[in-house]
Amino acid sequence: GRRAAESLAQAGAVRTVETVGLGGQAHLLHQRETRVRNHEQSVFLRGIHGHAVLTGHGRIDEFNNDVRADSLDPSALLSNWGVGLFAAGNPLRARDLLERSIAIDQRRSLSGEHAQYTNSNLGSVLRALGRYTEADGAYDVALSVDPNPQAKVYAIVGKARVAALQGQLDRAQQLLDDASVTMRETHVDSGTSGALAFTLVQGQIWAGQGRTADAVAAFTRVLDSYTKLDCCTGPRGQALIARSTALAAEHQLDAAARDARDAIKFAQQAQGQ
Repeated sequence: GRRAAESLAQAGAVRTVETVGLGGQAHLLHQRETRVRNHEQSVFLRGIHGHAVLTGHGRIDEFNNDVRADSLDPSALLSNWGVGLFAAGNPLRARDLLERSIAIDQRRSLSGEHAQYTNSNLGSVLRALGRYTEADGAYDVALSVDPNPQAKVYAIVGKARVAALQGQLDRAQQLLDDASVTMRETHVDSGTSGALAFTLVQGQIWAGQGRTADAVAAFTRVLDSYTKLDCCTGPRGQALIARSTALAAEHQLDAAARDARDAIKFAQQAQGQ
């Protein structure tokens, strides 16, 4: 409650911590992503022979039962399984499955082409594990295959988040500026997971720079979007934690305590409690 908010305020510099317990790490990518509202938890999976698969609250929620097991793409299955485990809060196992999926794609590609979406999702898993150098490399691999605009924004914002978590705020801001150019030139919708993650990371950068009022405004925009879309337990919880920390730095302790309590509720919901 209020005591927790006071301890946040006493911590000094505002830093953002990755929280695996909040329904996994939120914004993972789907090859056919359009808007966040279509995908609970903002966890996006690969399609299997045209069939979209998605997870919510750590389970596979939608799967076409008429698809025969022996017709399924093993790489896509491993990738989707990994994302599902990540959403359930098991990044170590998720990493293993995503890497196995990537290995299959590389073995059967005549040109050695990398798996764009799976590498982006692997970057998010590695980031959650604190393996920042490897996460940055995974995002670079995703960017090396000339991704579509949404995927490009997602990977660049992922790199910006890695930089921000390491306190490299100038680098993080430059990466966000690059992502902003792509969003503007290619008309990336503000409701995509990449665009919302962009605003969240921008708030984290401002918080790290001591611009806590601007950070609070950015986090509030993200939370308002999730509320309007009525989705995304994990990302909402993380945004609440970020805003709670910034509010505490602004000495708005009651508001910070409310956000902290709401974040705990979202964490419990994501874990099925």
